[in-house]
Amino acid sequence: MLNLDIPVFPVRGQMWSTGSIPIRLFHAIGVMESICYLHRHPQSDKDIPTELTHQGNIRLTRHLYGRQTLSGEIIFGEDRQMNESKTPDEAGIEVNRNHTLEIFPLLRQFPIKRTWAGLMPFTSNLEPIIGKIPHYENLYVVTDLSSSGFEQGPMAGKLLAECIHSGNASPVLGSADPRGKVRLVTH
Repeated sequence: MLNLDIPVFPVRGQMWSTGSIPIRLFHAIGVMESICYLHRHPQSDKDIPTELTHQGNIRLTRHLYGRQTLSGEIIFGEDRQMNESKTPDEAGIEVNRNHTLEIFPLLRQFPIKRTWAGLMPFTSNLEPIIGKIPHYENLYVVTDLSSSGFEQGPMAGKLLAECIHSGNASPVLGSADPRGKVRLVTH
């Protein structure tokens, strides 16, 4: 609608959960196998986001994160795919669950209660884009918080609100400036 090219890609993440069980996990969980793989096998295509677990339908690596909620539900996620579908892939969920059970065999007794998938905004270099869009007056953007939107979103919003109010962006937002990243598309 605004003829803008914002270099953000939809990356599908998938999640699954147990039902409510007594509290057993007291910390967030992250397994960094994908980080190690991606360090050893850097991508040559600069037009796709880094840290994907798949190339097309081929699984390259595993990436696992999870936590137990206050209600007792244990949630886990893993896949990061270039895919616009918000429908969970049951085969991918099963691979994720089996990976989780390798690390947490105690969860074998708890069946999957529910699954879901959603889209995360990724840029090719995983750097967020936060600030004023130079092509329009009073248009601002906060995007590519990748899979960290819940953690980084509140501060990104606060920094952008301060920028809008004062007219000056915090130095922290220097590399996130939309200038040079967002292009006006003319037809």
